[in-house]
Amino acid sequence: MAITITNSPNDYQNMFNGMKLSVSSTNTGQPNFMFLFDVFIVGTASAVARLTYPKQPAVTSVSADIASVLRGYATPSFSAITALEDDTTRSVVQYYVQIGEIYDVATVPTTFGNLAQFGTAVAHKHASYAVFDFLEWSKVAFTNMASASGSPKHLNQKLAKTYIRYGQEAILSVYEPALVANSILVTVFGHDGLVIDQGANFVSATNAIRHHNVGTSLLSSLGFDAYMQDESTAYYRVRLLEGANVLAENLYYIDACQDLYGTQQLQWFSSLGSWDSFNFSLANTISSQIERSQFKKRFDLRGSVLQRLKTTYSTTEVRQVKITSPVLNDDEWKALRELLLSPLVYVHDPSHGYVPVNLIESNYDEHKWLNGRNPKAMEITFEYTFNNYRQTL
Repeated sequence: MAITITNSPNDYQNMFNGMKLSVSSTNTGQPNFMFLFDVFIVGTASAVARLTYPKQPAVTSVSADIASVLRGYATPSFSAITALEDDTTRSVVQYYVQIGEIYDVATVPTTFGNLAQFGTAVAHKHASYAVFDFLEWSKVAFTNMASASGSPKHLNQKLAKTYIRYGQEAILSVYEPALVANSILVTVFGHDGLVIDQGANFVSATNAIRHHNVGTSLLSSLGFDAYMQDESTAYYRVRLLEGANVLAENLYYIDACQDLYGTQQLQWFSSLGSWDSFNFSLANTISSQIERSQFKKRFDLRGSVLQRLKTTYSTTEVRQVKITSPVLNDDEWKALRELLLSPLVYVHDPSHGYVPVNLIESNYDEHKWLNGRNPKAMEITFEYTFNNYRQTL
């Protein structure tokens, strides 16, 4: 009995574009032969699924798409908005596969399990919730992002400047397979470029794909939240460190000016599984539509025998927001393209935190100029709903 793995997913791979595991066997001539794949999720004692594939005539191999099983155990994780660190244990599935055979022995179907392994309970594999476009997908997308030394890479989209207001959050998403990062250093700068303050927050890394909160929550934990409301503060720098070695770095520019147009921050899930954000600060408008329903019900009034009719209102408020970005450069346009295509988008509501929204319309013009000028802005319309239940006599 010899099973050989001929093609397999990478150690880190997105699951929504398929994860093909191909094997061959020297026993395919046995009667009623079938390949067997037992898929395990780390932490479960038994297989969560058993996939069986019959052998095709004159063929000694088969390919199984194990992503169809793993998708049921992953969900996009947005917990970095409320916690300083998200180790993506919900959005990155840790798994391994045991491969075997089933065929008739003396006319009795007999199972020969665990003849080959793809990963183990200790040296497991990883399936990410990342969602790639069909034309851009590659199973080596994560592998190519890190150097041979395992240095981390940003999963976030590239923006010329990332603006943030007090109360808003920002997420630094990284791929760091070496698992050596141990702290985040925050340095606050004034408009003169001089350091105002500096502080560090320790982190623990157990998963190569991670999200770190580097917004208001992080600065508040360091006692720096007042700087986000001070117009004399220009920006702050965030560094992911291994001791004194800088692994990743990003700048966040403070927007502490008067909010004339109702700045709207959108957070969205990008193709690599990162959470990106952008502030739309020009000519934003909000319109609300309220739908009411009611019914009447008899009830005792103050315990008396008198019966009255009570009207119960259920109101649904649909809030539609049209937002406009500042003028964007080419890199920002490429980054915001992910926003237009993302299946998961949240808006920062000062009263309710981050609320999921539906993008219903987006307009943009792309101009080409002889001298290279390419100014453009983006308009997006989105909506979200609140349900209220109120009662009145």
